[in-house]
Amino acid sequence: MTIASSYHAVFVYTSFISKEIAKVTKEGGEEKEIISRSLQRLIDTHRTYLKYIYKWAAIPGVIGSIVYIYAVLSYSSSSSSSSMTTYSCTFSRITVFFVPIMSGPIKMFLKKKSIGGLVLCGGLTNLWNLLFFL
Repeated sequence: MTIASSYHAVFVYTSFISKEIAKVTKEGGEEKEIISRSLQRLIDTHRTYLKYIYKWAAIPGVIGSIVYIYAVLSYSSSSSSSSMTTYSCTFSRITVFFVPIMSGPIKMFLKKKSIGGLVLCGGLTNLWNLLFFL
């Protein structure tokens, strides 16, 4: 949860930085150049942080996806002579195609082929989650 919260909090800072870029663009003169250099350092630091948090956010996503896939695909029924135990899965097997780990290859394909642009590739995770919970 901590990693997921940090991951989503990054986008708030992205919007703050974007707002400052818009302000600096409207301003002029020597002051603009000083602000622009400072802002560029902030942007570079922010990009580094984004790359770092993407990597860390991927780890729980991959682990959770693998555990979910295993849980859905490996349920079985067993019985013994003294008692009968039945294990059943609440989720349909088709849902394994909509776990986060499965959207990664599709995003890479869309980016490689330049299909849909940033909106589709970025929003694909949300679309994927919607399909998973339907």
